[in-house]
Amino acid sequence: YGKGKFEESILEYEKALKIKATEPKPTQQIEKAKLKIAELKKLEEDYNKQISLANNLFEKNQFKESIEAYEKALLFKKEETYPTEQIEKAKSQIARIEKIEKEYLEHITRGEDLIAKLEFEKSIVSFTKASELKPNESLPKEKIAIAEAEIERLRMIDETFARIMSEGATAFKKNDYEEALIKYKEALKTKP
Repeated sequence: YGKGKFEESILEYEKALKIKATEPKPTQQIEKAKLKIAELKKLEEDYNKQISLANNLFEKNQFKESIEAYEKALLFKKEETYPTEQIEKAKSQIARIEKIEKEYLEHITRGEDLIAKLEFEKSIVSFTKASELKPNESLPKEKIAIAEAEIERLRMIDETFARIMSEGATAFKKNDYEEALIKYKEALKTKP
């Protein structure tokens, strides 16, 4: 009984009772052993429930919550290594996620700064990198669409400007200065 082998000790005490049925100590020790077995069974059940909860949280990528649950499991069984190993894995995942989040925000910030400077192609590069880090996020895709639309708008303005300037140059070559002046003024309106 003293070494934690409760089932074996019950069998030994039952043998002792067969030899000396009136002796109270074997009966008392059997009861103590049964209580200890019930306690250990309850401890095992509580530990397993806590591990199951922790594993479910871990699988759902709820790493901070899973760490708390694994720590509670250790309260039931301090000697178990599994919860400690899982805590380390969860901490590693948290660090990985935080690194991705930091890089993502850096690319978003850089992209927005580049849009403000009207450097749309460079902003697309930054937003694309952000999107690669977090493919399910819509913000980088929206920013890319804005930058592409602005590039297209500026391209159309440039084409219109070039066409009107060409028309003005043609009029100028034909000595139609009045038409050339109208075209040059019109071109200026396309690029205020």
